[in-house]
Amino acid sequence: MTRKLILSSLCLAATLAAFPAVTQAKGADLAAWLKAQDPDNDGTLDMAEIKKAAEAKFDRLEKDKDGTLDRKEVHGLGISKADFAKADPDKDGTLDKAEYLTIVEARFKAANPDNDGTVDLKELQSPAGRALLKLIR
Repeated sequence: MTRKLILSSLCLAATLAAFPAVTQAKGADLAAWLKAQDPDNDGTLDMAEIKKAAEAKFDRLEKDKDGTLDRKEVHGLGISKADFAKADPDKDGTLDKAEYLTIVEARFKAANPDNDGTVDLKELQSPAGRALLKLIR
């Protein structure tokens, strides 16, 4: 019994020791992505830079090339039915690029609590920032 407890403790310790490395790797990956999206190299993304990334994401998601995204195409992005409906004023059950960008803008505002017009790495790592990243990355 003691041997099993020791082995279990060692396995748990090894797993926990690896966790910071995984978190650091994700942070480094996000920092590299942010740098690639930041042509002015100020360490932040403004709304124009966010929209450029969002438009590219829209184009990748839009598999059937009809100029819109339906609920299936946005599955996994964390867009609630209510948010989808709010961004779809013509009620056609799809989002065109402009409608998609309204959701992006709302998430950008939520991820920018200091209202400085930009999001930095720390803000992108917040819950609101991670929700924004789903739409742009």
